[in-house]
Amino acid sequence: MKRNSFVPLDPHGPGDAWVTARQIADHLNLTTQTVLLWSKSGRFPKADIRTSRRFQRWKLSTVRAALQRIGYLPEGAIAAA
Repeated sequence: MKRNSFVPLDPHGPGDAWVTARQIADHLNLTTQTVLLWSKSGRFPKADIRTSRRFQRWKLSTVRAALQRIGYLPEGAIAAA
């Protein structure tokens, strides 16, 4: 997979791929800064892996659950993962 390639946040896609704040932001039509601020404030979960300020990754399953909780995914979409 290329470094900046997009992993679609499709509820029927691969189970636990790792995604970046940029990929999440692109999917939601937000800025990366908004995703990071949501994560810091608790509206979105903290990264599953964070080794430095510039390296943060979320499991796709974590993102799907958060998107369902805040209303971006339909109720049954997570079950397919």
